[in-house]
Amino acid sequence: MRHLVVLLALAACQQPSIYNPPLKAGSGTVPDLGTPTKTDRIVQVTKPEVDVLWVVDNSCSMSEEQASLGQNFPEFIDYFLNSNLDWHIGLVSTDTDDPGQNGKLIGAGGYPYIDSTTPRPVDVFAQMSALGTGGSSVERGLLSAYRALTMPTDKIREHNKGFYRDDAALHIIVISDEDDQSAPDVRRNEFVTYLQGLKADADIPVSLSAIVGPMPSGCHAATGDAVPGSIYIGVAHATGGLTDSICDQDWVPLLQDLGLHAAGLRREYFLSEVPVPLTVEVWVQDGDTQYHGVDVARTSPTHSLLEECQKEGYQNCFPFTYDPARNSVVMDQETYVPPALAEVYIHYELLSGLQPENDDVLGGGDTDVSVGQ
Repeated sequence: MRHLVVLLALAACQQPSIYNPPLKAGSGTVPDLGTPTKTDRIVQVTKPEVDVLWVVDNSCSMSEEQASLGQNFPEFIDYFLNSNLDWHIGLVSTDTDDPGQNGKLIGAGGYPYIDSTTPRPVDVFAQMSALGTGGSSVERGLLSAYRALTMPTDKIREHNKGFYRDDAALHIIVISDEDDQSAPDVRRNEFVTYLQGLKADADIPVSLSAIVGPMPSGCHAATGDAVPGSIYIGVAHATGGLTDSICDQDWVPLLQDLGLHAAGLRREYFLSEVPVPLTVEVWVQDGDTQYHGVDVARTSPTHSLLEECQKEGYQNCFPFTYDPARNSVVMDQETYVPPALAEVYIHYELLSGLQPENDDVLGGGDTDVSVGQ
């Protein structure tokens, strides 16, 4: 995986890849038997199905932005390829005046959308996203997305069938340099209500993210201006989506953030109790392979992640940070994010003075958090 920058196949460390506790405390010694400890287990993504619908403006000012999406799409789809996710990625335009579009998925290479079975999915999506700039100047992104999902006509229903799944997470991503103009057909609050009631299971994520002109004044770039996308931004905030500026010159981090969000992969994990500082140990079980965390607080300019990994005798290492203000472990998105269905284990000594007065808690033990998206 590209994001596991520090996959260390160390010639000098021929240790087994499976990590078997007992665990070491922060001092490098086995904890005293009287020291209360806790192990939290968190499963990464328990809903491994996800549908992603891109809504791309194809009006006359969008050629550069469409090119940026196609060129940087590998940064987005990297979170889906070779993962345990069952994913569908489709695309519609903001043009609802053209009967040939109007919520109909823009296919390419004979595929109405891409999934894990699509040959060369990056190339196919690049063809899909090259919409051209002959679309309507009245950009109705919300209406187009609504029609793509509800499939109100026989033509759209036949073409879009199979893309949307009732039990899959749904993430809509809008790219436009104009604000939405779907009213009165679909208004912002109506669309938010529609998304919030779309899934019978309230635990299935549904969101809209927006790459648009930022509030309050929009933005200006060499490729042109963008007005504030206030309606799209409002829907994004109401549904837990992300917002980014369409004028950003570097779309790599933008697409990475969106890919991580759409895949439902978390990089922050909250502890069930308060730990003693520097006793937090993290490891990830991904199938038969185990990856070991190295606390960034233990590294320095003279003592690197590699040296700490070698010291512990690990092969596959990644950095993590403990945030005491949020009582959470945070992994570096650029280095390693556990894939779908991986098990994240966090072991630590309890800071007893801050624990509830509970004999079970103070006695230590394991907690199966099993939190998914």
